[in-house]
Amino acid sequence: MGSTNLAARRAITPAAVAWVLLVPLFIAAPARAQMGISLKPVQQQEIERRTATALAARISLDFTDAPLADVAELLSEKLGVNCELDLRALEEPALDGSTRVTFKVQGIAGDVALTRLLATIDESLTWITRDSVLLITTKTKADAQENFEICVYPVRDLVETRVGRRIEVDYDSLVDVIQSTIAPDTWGDAPGQGSIKEFDKARVLVISHTASVHVEIARLLQTLRAVQAFQSSDGVALRRFEQDLTGERPASQASPKFDDVPQPAWRVPRTYR
Repeated sequence: MGSTNLAARRAITPAAVAWVLLVPLFIAAPARAQMGISLKPVQQQEIERRTATALAARISLDFTDAPLADVAELLSEKLGVNCELDLRALEEPALDGSTRVTFKVQGIAGDVALTRLLATIDESLTWITRDSVLLITTKTKADAQENFEICVYPVRDLVETRVGRRIEVDYDSLVDVIQSTIAPDTWGDAPGQGSIKEFDKARVLVISHTASVHVEIARLLQTLRAVQAFQSSDGVALRRFEQDLTGERPASQASPKFDDVPQPAWRVPRTYR
């Protein structure tokens, strides 16, 4: 018995202990990298993390000729986040708490549902997060520099490509994808416009924009990473999909649709515009 315990202790080397401690960090790293790293105080980051988690949860909404004030109250209950109306900003498009709302959606992410809801009321409306409050306001007010947030996005895995023994780095393609697909008219060097700067030594993008745009950026990066992982880990399946699309394989041998293929827990998220 004593010799068995001694052998077990010898097997647990410092390297083995280090491996056990580091593996969870490696596993969690991609998930952390998907979200931007805020420059705000830790306590404020925790509040915003809880808000972001609430907005990512799937909800269903059904309003028929309901006052906007009642809609905001119900959103607070559904999302678990204080939802308020920026009444002063809403005066510009001639809206207020009595504005009637008719809207129905089922089982989609809270932030997507909110964006769709506001678009049906008036195209000038949007939402921002401020402290622990979800504020319904106008795009003009949201785009004010005072509402911009700076986040740092680790993007090493999305900008590096190994070519032989060399590693090539391409930030331009990723920046172009972000700026051309997410709020494309809001980027530039003028005051009140969003900006993206790369810091090559750390392989990160430093992005300044509104909270709602940061949510969309995080979702885009998550999608890119999921697709990249799927392509690199299952090249055979990907080739079959390509053959199905080009008609290279008989229909009788066609592979199942992408949605029918078992996906990891982080499967490609649905995106809505």
